[in-house]
Amino acid sequence: MSLVVLLVVAQIAVPARARIDEAKQQLRDLKYKEAAQTLNAVASMPGLTRAEALDFYSTEGLMKAGLSDAAGARRSFGFALLLDPEFKLPGKPAPRVSTPFLEAKAWAREHPPLGVSLRSQELGPDHWVLQFAVPASEEGLSDRVLFTVEAAGVSREVELPMALAHELEVREGLSRVTWRLLNARGWVLSEGGPITLTPPVVKADAPVVVLPTVAALVPPERVRLTDAPRPRKRVAAWIALGAVGVGLGTAIAFGFAAQGTELSLQSTIHSRKEADALVLGILGQSTACNIAWVFAGAALITSLILFIVEGS
Repeated sequence: MSLVVLLVVAQIAVPARARIDEAKQQLRDLKYKEAAQTLNAVASMPGLTRAEALDFYSTEGLMKAGLSDAAGARRSFGFALLLDPEFKLPGKPAPRVSTPFLEAKAWAREHPPLGVSLRSQELGPDHWVLQFAVPASEEGLSDRVLFTVEAAGVSREVELPMALAHELEVREGLSRVTWRLLNARGWVLSEGGPITLTPPVVKADAPVVVLPTVAALVPPERVRLTDAPRPRKRVAAWIALGAVGVGLGTAIAFGFAAQGTELSLQSTIHSRKEADALVLGILGQSTACNIAWVFAGAALITSLILFIVEGS
């Protein structure tokens, strides 16, 4: 009896990452039933990270495809693609693997990626009201959102089911909020934040107007930077850079022309007068080519100086 208990404890003590790697090796050895047993053990483990959850669902999809369970493979691959829309199968999989994967990819395109995001915030008389965009709950995948609120040096957690996670009220003053999207086993499917909510500062001689502001690590597309200085346009620098192109084009044109004239002089018999004219033409074209190269170099140096001067 004690031996059985020790074996059970040993199975539980094995980290999820090690068990997933074990299942991958079993798949490489074409031991699909053994891999299924190993993944069933992982499925009962709590608290997997997002990377481990992605690895689990992708490995489970390969296992089910190997057992000719196309519907199960589609479901597992679909969950993996919701976690990471850029997920791809390694190598060149067989049709029994690639077909459910492509079907899962088409299914995943119709669903938003798994990620909670702050949509808007409003500062009321004594509390913040935060509105979140939460993806629709997929049966067997997403389950709830765990918010962590820090205020006055105290951290507390607020856990809400998916259906109620669209709004969060924070009644403390200065608050820092992060969130994690979890499944029923507590696996982390996505993480977000932190954001810092700071009440606005109102001048004493100004009308009292409540203007919520968020100083946060929020994605740039969610913050309007209205007070940022406009960048300098560097007009003269761009004109000088255009002159570099003109100089280079002219030098190349005259260089090719000189080569053509020289080739004509060497490959064809000419009279003395014609030969002298061709020699003069080569000299003139070579001189023009050299002048154009010098002009392009000077324009390049000027444009570099203008880029630095106009940008300061």
